[in-house]
Order: sequence, then C-alpha cells, then structure tokens
Amino acid sequence: MQNKNYLGRINNSNFKGEFVLFFEDNISKELKIGESVIVEIDGKPIPFFIEEYRTKNNKTALIKFDDIISESRIRKLTNAKVYLYRKSSSKRKSIPKENLDKFIGFKLTDQNHGYIGEVKEVVIYSRNIILSVYHNNKEILIPFDEDIVVDIDEENKTMTSILPEGLLEIYL
Repeated sequence: MQNKNYLGRINNSNFKGEFVLFFEDNISKELKIGESVIVEIDGKPIPFFIEEYRTKNNKTALIKFDDIISESRIRKLTNAKVYLYRKSSSKRKSIPKENLDKFIGFKLTDQNHGYIGEVKEVVIYSRNIILSVYHNNKEILIPFDEDIVVDIDEENKTMTSILPEGLLEIYL
C-alpha cells in the first residue's frame, strides 16, 4: 500500500534546468537524489526522478529532474503539484542493482490493474532503472523502484507492482 503525500508546487526554472519547489510543510529533508516524485501535469500523474536537489530553506528547494529537455516540458512543470509516494508496507527491502537483464521475460502484475505484461527491456537512465513492459502492443515505462515493484519471485519469473494512480492510463 502506498501513501500519497502532497509536497508542494513547482515554480519557475533557471537556465541550469533547476526548478524551485515550494513545500506545503517542512518535509524537504525527506527527498533524496535518485528518488522519484510524481508531478501532476494536465491532471495526470507523471513520475520524475530527482537528479539534483538542494535545500534553500525549510520551505523551498532547488530540484533538477532527469529527462527534462525541451522548453515546452519546462513550461508544463511550472506551477505543477508534486507528490511523494511512500510504501506503508512491503515484502521487499530493495531492488537488486546487478545483473538486471535477468528480469527480461518476467511477467508483471499490478495489485490494482491485474496482468500488465512481460518485461522486454531493463533500461538505465542516469541513476534510475526503468522497466519497459508491453501491454496491448504499447510500451509502458515503469520505474524499477521498491516503492512500485513490491515483490519479485525469481523462481516463477513474476513481479508484483503497485503502480502510482494514473501511470498506466498515461500510456493507454
């Protein structure tokens, strides 16, 4: 089970690709480099991984995400709501970082949506690991994170996930 915590809103960005994040409460110390947050864009939750992060004071921080390239994406993030998902309980402690190709062919099932598809590729973006899964002939990119992939059964080549609300719908 995941807890959805509202962090705050993103303000403008600077020429280095950093955004100012205004916190709702003083929870800035909970964020970590490499962790994912959910940014609500056009009413849809989109996961972004934190590439750089530094606190300015107890209500603001400068944050830079992986994969922010275009000016139009930067504009879409301005004034967007930011959430942090945290597990309340899990069977797994951490995702193994070695020999990731062994997960290709695993069948991914979500606790809320049922069978999603087969893992076709494991991709590393910066320090973040992403599962490429095909569902109804459409590629779905899922963060390979212990908050999302909550159980791995290597013997039966299966994974169980708890996808953030709206993630699957973005692709379908």
